[in-house]
Amino acid sequence: MPALVLILLIALSTPALAQPMQPQQPMPPQLQITEEQQELLDQGEISLPRYLTGGGLATFIGFGVGQGVQGRWKSRGWMFTVGDSVAVAVTLYGAARCCGPAGNKEEYMVLGGLAALIGLRIWQTVDAWLVPPEHNRRVRALRGKLGLAPPTISALYLAPPQTPDASGVVAGLSLSF
Repeated sequence: MPALVLILLIALSTPALAQPMQPQQPMPPQLQITEEQQELLDQGEISLPRYLTGGGLATFIGFGVGQGVQGRWKSRGWMFTVGDSVAVAVTLYGAARCCGPAGNKEEYMVLGGLAALIGLRIWQTVDAWLVPPEHNRRVRALRGKLGLAPPTISALYLAPPQTPDASGVVAGLSLSF
């Protein structure tokens, strides 16, 4: 019986069954990010078409529409929606009261509403054109800090020809990755 146990022990412990352990890879450092940083990553960058469309809509339409197109309505666009709506309501109320009996003089409401509307339009236009590039810079900086790959950027371009005696333009596609 002891011989049988010894034979089984030798047979079952052959070198083919012995497997070397793989060296463990060191764990990459775990970076803790705040909720604000996570939200910034979730929002991502504001693309060029959204930036241009949002800027144009904020300039010509207002009411927070441009910020909504840029994906920033919850952070700032709602203020312009509410502000523009109140300014228009005050202006219309004042205009309706001015057209009433001679004793109702509400010109100050019309002028105040128009002043608020103009001020809000200037503010949201500046906001729509200046905030997205800063937002994109913050997203890129956070991605770089976390070691994430930058997104692929493509753009069409027109440039003058390289030789002085040539005419026309050179068109091309630029890819950054």
